[in-house]
Amino acid sequence: MFYENTGVKLPDFIIIGAMKSGTTTLYDYLSKHPDIVMSRKKETDFFVKEKNWKKGLDWYSNQFKAGGKILGEASPNYTKQRDFTGVPERIFGVCPRVRFIYILRDPVQRAISQYQHSFLQEKQKSNSADYWCEENYSHILDASRYGTQLLCYLKFFPLDRFLFIDFCDLIKNPQTTINLVTEHIGVDSLLVSQPINENSGDIISGIPREILSFSQSRPGQFFSDLLSHSTKSALKKTLSLSKKRIAPCIPDIIIQRMKVDLVEEAALVREYSCKSFSSWCI
Repeated sequence: MFYENTGVKLPDFIIIGAMKSGTTTLYDYLSKHPDIVMSRKKETDFFVKEKNWKKGLDWYSNQFKAGGKILGEASPNYTKQRDFTGVPERIFGVCPRVRFIYILRDPVQRAISQYQHSFLQEKQKSNSADYWCEENYSHILDASRYGTQLLCYLKFFPLDRFLFIDFCDLIKNPQTTINLVTEHIGVDSLLVSQPINENSGDIISGIPREILSFSQSRPGQFFSDLLSHSTKSALKKTLSLSKKRIAPCIPDIIIQRMKVDLVEEAALVREYSCKSFSSWCI
């Protein structure tokens, strides 16, 4: 897709989330398609005002190599409206004809996975009762509020622009899922020769703390931006050699609260997607 015939390359589709729901797996699958060019930086976060919006359209266009029939990117931060507001409106202003892919995982399991990932990256230090204050609890739950996230997009885009994928289907039946994706975005199907089963949490849990700390610093972020997604993935695997760290369990009372708080969100996204998501716990 090109922006108003200016030659500025823009995505034809965006994987908008959800965080910890297989967006990297789908990105990796689609990167192998001969007619699809995925962004160099997997999570461009261009439409997030607090991140890369200020870098401008030329920067965004340069995330896509020339030659692809279809362009795509994957930024789970696009469905975290509590922390990053205004994303759907910005997308509409730049890419009004774009299509969306929304991968949905059991909302409680997704929140648990985000908490564990945060612990392994040392973004939170303990599992004490103090951690589960309202601010942190709301932050963890935000990306699991699928109904709320979707409604923000439906203010600007029609429902038929969205393909909803069950995370379990992507893992258990990748070929069927990829067939649905390629049909949605308008390219020939891709033969999935081997499932991608890498667990990012397992990889991160073995990376030395000193390296993780550097990666989250400003110099580390600058260095990371210079690397392609595939290079960063290979580097993580190489560095993941030390003893695995284990995230502490979430108190059961918090899990039960999550189920109560997310049940209406799950019902809402079932209604709009016309999918049962039968494997979910709520």
